[in-house]
Amino acid sequence: MLAVCEAIQKIKRDLPLEICLSVGLSTLEQINYFKSCGVDRLNHNLNTPQDNYEKIATTHTYAQRKATLEMLQQVDMNACAGFICGMGETDEQLIDLAFELRDLTPHAVPINFLIPIEGTKFSNVHTLTPLKCLKILALMRFIFTETELRASAGREYHLGDLQHFALLITDSLFLGDYLTSGGDTENQDITKLELLEIDYKRKERSNQAQVIPEQRI
Repeated sequence: MLAVCEAIQKIKRDLPLEICLSVGLSTLEQINYFKSCGVDRLNHNLNTPQDNYEKIATTHTYAQRKATLEMLQQVDMNACAGFICGMGETDEQLIDLAFELRDLTPHAVPINFLIPIEGTKFSNVHTLTPLKCLKILALMRFIFTETELRASAGREYHLGDLQHFALLITDSLFLGDYLTSGGDTENQDITKLELLEIDYKRKERSNQAQVIPEQRI
């Protein structure tokens, strides 16, 4: 904990970055500690609908993950919270999950699409299509009208050349690789943004300063 806090404080001193910390389940005491260290928000996904959760995880429950997000609300700390599509959930379950997440008022919602990885229980699961992924993103845009919607892991794998449409629906994206899989290079993503004439270097309206980037650790 101390090492994490020291790293956060050094980043805040040396760089104009907002810190989004990903540490899994947290207690209220830990959340307050991270906030005192300078963390701006926690990355904490709900992952999959409650009715589907026991099929996905055995080390913790959906209720435990939700409780962490509720504690963030208690201390007025932002959350980056989304989920992973394509892990056996039904369309109805996914919609219920989205509305439950909206009630937790996250700062940003990353939409991930399952990447079948060899050696995992979902290595042969292929329920997503490019069109279905786009439909999910479009639906989430209607549900999270005022929230930052982020195109996240799996967009390269599932959308391919249709990624351009995803970038028009969402507000942001992750550059580079993910925790367990590779992604497109930064230059590849920037080329997509420029083709769509998206101003990824937009300025703050108030003082014309660059938008502060977010550092996930």
